[in-house]
Amino acid sequence: VHLALLYALGITASLYLFYLVTDYRLLPAIRLVCERLHIPDDVAGATLLGASLNAPELFTSAVSTFGTHNSVGLGMVLGS
Repeated sequence: VHLALLYALGITASLYLFYLVTDYRLLPAIRLVCERLHIPDDVAGATLLGASLNAPELFTSAVSTFGTHNSVGLGMVLGS
């Protein structure tokens, strides 16, 4: 029971920290790129934001595929 509470607290803290990083760092950076390149908001949301939020998964999968020669990483990239 205590372990489940600890997991729930950890997940909640992780999600809150993800929100803070996204809201205070990622979104202002994407807004700046969009202003400088004159990209509409809907296009930026569909491309830049989607790519930036999935970049860690793509990087991890690429390292797994090419670094360890494991087919799991390739399946994750193709499945995404």
